Amino acid sequence: MVLDGNDISFHAWPDGSAEHGAVGGAQPSWLRATLKQATEDREMVILFCHFPVFPEDVHNLWNAKEVMGIIDEFPCVKACINGHNHKGKYGMRNGVHYLTLKGMVDTEETFHAVIRVDAEAIKVTGYGRESDRVLSISP
Repeated sequence: MVLDGNDISFHAWPDGSAEHGAVGGAQPSWLRATLKQATEDREMVILFCHFPVFPEDVHNLWNAKEVMGIIDEFPCVKACINGHNHKGKYGMRNGVHYLTLKGMVDTEETFHAVIRVDAEAIKVTGYGRESDRVLSISP
């Protein structure tokens, strides 16, 4: 699943508008309803967004706590994979992996990652300064 972290942002809306930086509008309701359906269907979910929500950082989505509150309701979420924080970051909260991949700017070293998913793990093969990781997932 993919969230639009620029739904409310300095870039998406004109100056002076009430919308100025987060996942907004119908997205939280859509996220909750879609995760509810995924839980009923016994699916496992990886959530993608440009902006991280955890661990706490100045680069996180402005309404990260709201989004994490929704994620916490649904054990079908196994990981959240993001960017935006060029240094990268990792944390685990309530059984969910929160992986922020390193940025491809502010460095002279090239790098990237290939992510493979199976029923037991999310396997990240890193190149350059991105690390290899195996993120175990439970049903």
